[in-house]
Amino acid sequence: MIFMKKTTKILLAAIIILAMTFNVFTVPAAAGANANPGIKILLDGENLEFDVPPFIENGYSFVPFRAILEAFGLDVYYNKKTGDIYATMQTSKNSLQYIIDAKEKILTCDCIEYDDGVLIESTIIAGKTEYMPVGAVMFQKSIELRNIKGRIFVHSRVIAESLGCKVEWNDKNKTVIITSKNAVITGDQHGKLTPKVTLDRSKMIEKRSAQFKETEDELVKLFNKARINEKMYALEQNETLTKLARMKASEMAENHLDKLEFPSGVKKFLMDNSVNAFSHVYYFSIGKKTPAEVADEWRKLSYFDNDIYAVNKTTQIGIGAAKAADGTVYWVCITIKPFGDNEKTVIENEFIKLLNGERVKQGLNPIARNDDLMKLARMKAKDMVDKDYCTHYSPTYGYPGDMVRKYTDNITFMGENIVAGTQTADAAFTALMKSTDHKAIMMEKDSNIIGVGVAMDAAGNFRWSMITAKK
Repeated sequence: MIFMKKTTKILLAAIIILAMTFNVFTVPAAAGANANPGIKILLDGENLEFDVPPFIENGYSFVPFRAILEAFGLDVYYNKKTGDIYATMQTSKNSLQYIIDAKEKILTCDCIEYDDGVLIESTIIAGKTEYMPVGAVMFQKSIELRNIKGRIFVHSRVIAESLGCKVEWNDKNKTVIITSKNAVITGDQHGKLTPKVTLDRSKMIEKRSAQFKETEDELVKLFNKARINEKMYALEQNETLTKLARMKASEMAENHLDKLEFPSGVKKFLMDNSVNAFSHVYYFSIGKKTPAEVADEWRKLSYFDNDIYAVNKTTQIGIGAAKAADGTVYWVCITIKPFGDNEKTVIENEFIKLLNGERVKQGLNPIARNDDLMKLARMKAKDMVDKDYCTHYSPTYGYPGDMVRKYTDNITFMGENIVAGTQTADAAFTALMKSTDHKAIMMEKDSNIIGVGVAMDAAGNFRWSMITAKK
């Protein structure tokens, strides 16, 4: 195994054990790249191209191991010392690894899901799952690999269905049709456990979109040129936004959608993909068009230079493209004004500046920004967003005084103010100053350090935590 990450959480070890015959790495006389020329493999409507063509033998379609796994977004490695071949995919939630053991002549697949639970082991053959106690071993019927001129071939159906994909055979066109949409490895024959490992399609989308990278970059330049001509500033190309735009373009292409939709809202979509934004604007285009034609189409939209839609308030851009099975190209553009750590720091410091201005007016000493308290205030603000509450007591951390005592040294907690709904430092400060109790906390003469934290929810509303203390 090449995964080094330790996990004490649920281990879903999905193992494909394909027992090989004695001559597994020999080439039968009837087999080979020329045995059945013209065999095609379609993955989500895209015709996969191989430097060594796939073939059919005894009713099985064989494809190059490396090429088919790379098409699914896995990284493939060859161990020169052992002769083993690895194909891996790892996300924050699960890991997937296929291994061809050169010595034992077997193909295995391990799936590890990171989640609370117990250790479960399963065997998956052609998408069917059986759960058994950890440590149990099951050998399935013999399924051969092929080694043709140093290239390892494997059954396309076994690989695709082990990943939870739908597989069909079109005999007329001699085509294997694989659909990865909604692919999931799941099952529970005991009625107690239902672990799932969903295929991460992001790398698949990235691979397919690579053919459009130059035209995507060109379209960004044309888009910015149009903005400059309209007396606006150019936007910075953002890698994450580009990936998200490609994701939505692929979704439109796969489903032949005629409009771009975000079922839970754009902000929720962005936040679910680790992007926080003050504002956003998105565009799309469908058809076989040049980048210049797409840019001109977007430039003519009524909201291209309209502040109501926050176009002049966005600073970053991502453009992605995807091609449907019929050749139609779908283009998606997402622009945002980010709300990341740098933006948070600006408005948090602005709040402290406003507070100190008022303290000086009232003859009090300024209060200093404290890094430990800043961290705690952000933790509290984020927790309020994550768990949707606005109270001094946190179901995660307890009361703010508990947080200060647990996470800091030699600091005496003095008070906390919380605010929900305001998006600027001035609005938050003004709201607190209108309350006698909240004002008293900010103007406490013995307080000499402060932490301010802000977080944004999916609706674009802010939640603030202001913690004062004495050191």
